[in-house]
Amino acid sequence: MANRYLLPVYKALYGRDFSYADFDQRMEMQKAIYLLQDMGVPVGDYGFRWYLHGPYSQSLQDDMHYESGRTCAELTLSKEYAERIARLHDVIHSEAKGSYSISHWVECLASLHYLRENLLGFDADEEEVIGELEKRKQHLNDHNTNVAAYSLVEGLFS
Repeated sequence: MANRYLLPVYKALYGRDFSYADFDQRMEMQKAIYLLQDMGVPVGDYGFRWYLHGPYSQSLQDDMHYESGRTCAELTLSKEYAERIARLHDVIHSEAKGSYSISHWVECLASLHYLRENLLGFDADEEEVIGELEKRKQHLNDHNTNVAAYSLVEGLFS
């Protein structure tokens, strides 16, 4: 299945063309599409599950491979969806990411959201979600950055 939104969405969020050969870019795409889909932006209908680097979709991985190297289509979305993409762009490029690379930052954001929405109890609080993130992902060990990420990702859905 082709998904002509992937390349232009990636470019809009990260300011560069997507390369399937780059692991970090594949991870960035996975996390961005996961978040956008949960924000209600019609960027596909992917099922995500927990994997090594957080939320992961094999069908999205297949679509990324298929689209890689193709010409980036023009992205035309409603004002509402464009604003949601812009909000995620601002969170991705926030100074709050501290010392995390962009790929680790979006991994942190998407993982926090996935843990809260899918793996922990509905009554899990911020401290529990961040604690679970830090237990599962020892490379995401900057607690203050994780607290900031939790707040920012919550803001995407309010």
